[in-house]
Amino acid sequence: MRSLAFLLLSAALLPAQTPKSQAWVEKSNQNAQLLLNIIARYSPEDAASLGITGVDDKISVPAIDAGARERRDTAEVLRALRTRLTAEQNPFVKQDLEILIAEGEREIQFSAAQEKYLLPYDNLGRGIFQGIHSLLDDQIALERRKAAVIRLRRYTGLDSGYKPITQLSENVFREKLKTPGLLGPSKSEVEQDLTNTDSYITGIGLLLEKYKMTGYADAYAKLKEQLAGYNAFVRKEVLPKARTDFRLPPELYTLRLENFGVDYTPKDLTALAHRSFTEIQSEMQPIAARIAKERHLPSSDYRDVIRRLKKEQIPADQVMTVYHDRLTQIEAIIRREHLITLPGRPCIIRIASAAETAQQPAPHMVPPPL
Repeated sequence: MRSLAFLLLSAALLPAQTPKSQAWVEKSNQNAQLLLNIIARYSPEDAASLGITGVDDKISVPAIDAGARERRDTAEVLRALRTRLTAEQNPFVKQDLEILIAEGEREIQFSAAQEKYLLPYDNLGRGIFQGIHSLLDDQIALERRKAAVIRLRRYTGLDSGYKPITQLSENVFREKLKTPGLLGPSKSEVEQDLTNTDSYITGIGLLLEKYKMTGYADAYAKLKEQLAGYNAFVRKEVLPKARTDFRLPPELYTLRLENFGVDYTPKDLTALAHRSFTEIQSEMQPIAARIAKERHLPSSDYRDVIRRLKKEQIPADQVMTVYHDRLTQIEAIIRREHLITLPGRPCIIRIASAAETAQQPAPHMVPPPL
């Protein structure tokens, strides 16, 4: 429900309201809290990173019935929201209730479709890194960061009442193998996950050191051991079930598009993509011809020109300078054309760690908790 959470929490960023308008916003926030509670219960790491309080020390717990329980709890919330919708008179609150109900229904459909078609494979290295990184960050208040060690102990089963998350995830996968016809994860995805595990482990250690955490040595040593064992499990039991065809079942693909706000059908989207690609090709070719002429390249075909340009990599020690220079030029254009209002301070840019790059291998923004 991460996409939903951004929507629900956005009310906190609304401009100043009159007392009368504040009343309906507060009422709408109370309605949204019902679904936010579901996120906090089943995806506390996501909830904490979005700014939901009181869940910093909580972790997601893999279980064979977790999806069914979340769907049941969501359906119960939807019944309450529908009752409120029937009685609500304020048109703004009614609209928000309709949005909440539609999103909750999509979440139930998506969860059920995931279970219907796919084996429950988890990239635990990435998940654990994200759970720790979401607390160990410059944008997180100092008093919240200590919960990262609690999470680490709970991931590894060292706290009373918790079992290693690796063991739980393996058990869920093996149990679902008993259901015939389920699709495994993409083979290329699994192989990349295996390659990235060491980066995640190292990244967690560097974060714990950077933010001067204490009392984590035993849990961190246990995490290394457990993720090594999990990788062995993935190689032995998950990879043989992995699929080489990246395509998803149409129902699941449609639901994933809807979760990203795309209301095209897969068929329409395919046609649009082909048309857009053809248009981009036609735009690239004259640019490629110009570059080839300027640089005296042997071929002006845009594919050959792109291959040649890719060989001209920016040296590592010049990357930040290039980014800052380009951003300065972009900001100058924005101010000159009065496109948007920019902050008075410089933009904060830094090189991502190896673990962050494994998690998201492209330049990106890290938003603060809302």
